[in-house]
Amino acid sequence: MLPCSDVLLSLITRSRLLNELNFRKAENSAHGQAFCDKLRKTCRLRNLGAHFINLTTVWSLLLLATTSLYSQQPLRTEKQFERYACELPLQVNWYGGEFTDQIIELAKLQRIGVWIDRDVDGTQIINLAVRDATFEQILWLAAEQAEIGVAKLEDAFYLGPKPRAARLQFQFDELLRQAKSDLKAPEIRRKLIAKIDPSSPMFAEPQSWIWNQMNDRGLNIIGAEQISHDVWPSQELPPMPLIQAIGLWTVGFDLWPSVDNDGSIRLQPLEFPQRWTTTYPELKHNTSGIAELLAKYPGAECKPAKKGCDCSGDEEFFLALNRSLAFSRLPAKNSAEATKLYTISTQASRGTLLASIAQQLSLEFEYGPQTRSQLEEVIKLDAKGADLDGLLQQVTAGSSLKVQITEKKLTVTTNQ
Repeated sequence: MLPCSDVLLSLITRSRLLNELNFRKAENSAHGQAFCDKLRKTCRLRNLGAHFINLTTVWSLLLLATTSLYSQQPLRTEKQFERYACELPLQVNWYGGEFTDQIIELAKLQRIGVWIDRDVDGTQIINLAVRDATFEQILWLAAEQAEIGVAKLEDAFYLGPKPRAARLQFQFDELLRQAKSDLKAPEIRRKLIAKIDPSSPMFAEPQSWIWNQMNDRGLNIIGAEQISHDVWPSQELPPMPLIQAIGLWTVGFDLWPSVDNDGSIRLQPLEFPQRWTTTYPELKHNTSGIAELLAKYPGAECKPAKKGCDCSGDEEFFLALNRSLAFSRLPAKNSAEATKLYTISTQASRGTLLASIAQQLSLEFEYGPQTRSQLEEVIKLDAKGADLDGLLQQVTAGSSLKVQITEKKLTVTTNQ
């Protein structure tokens, strides 16, 4: 058996995100040291019997961790989310990559929160080539290959089994309504609806995470022992109410929280309604676009309501409705992107930065083999109000790289 360090190093080389040199550089930073220490501990877990973690799991965790090393920027704000997730056109060319790797890497480049359910096979291979599609549309196309569903949770996305994805927004709304209206204790109510960071840190253990969140706030939880042992990769999400975060962390175990009269959170087996009603604000002034969909699902209906349109139906209807809404949002033209001003402060490799710029402009990203070493160099970028040309100059400063933008491509060559 290879020593742990050799196993990790070979996996890092496979990822194409970090080569051996960059791995050694990462070890010299405080963030990198903590990262590498956790990876070494993972190898030792392989000898813990019931807590066995195979090399495939190590590889998946590793790839997500290395991506996070170079994606230190915060997620999009709530005001930015609609534009970057549902309007701006993107392009992806995925061939032979694993599902979770591709989705998380794109999410980090776009700084959009995505939660992938624990029951999704993240190692399945996905092939997807699409141009001028929004981030949300790309998620739907990838989900269809994986035979799963997509749920839009205000300013983030959930990918998981279709029964959960179809109902999750309704279940989330019900949790918040229950905490706000049914719970009489104001102090406990305030804690349950206060927003927290629901992100999964690297190597998170769900039961421990939930216990810690509740104990830190002096709240009681019943039934947490039903959560089986698991170790999760890093997943980043924007803040959400505590009660909804608990639901997101437990839905993958077929458990769902409810609030007792005394304010305790009780985890119970998840029982999905067969038919339910959800409000869609975006349909407030126009339901004509879904007339054909309603005709296809005779039992479904949509009626005008105070805050939008109340739609009722079953699992198949809501999956079809959510997909229809995603693809009814046409990508915005990207002409304004070339003249807008950029303010970015981050530390990442030149290749990561240029790939992100290309994706935001909906351009193919091409580079020659002679540019690889310079693209892998990590730089500090502090652009304030720079136009596209100025941004590219800062990214390539101190190198011999040359960037050329055409109608369809962002190409990187070298002057040498």
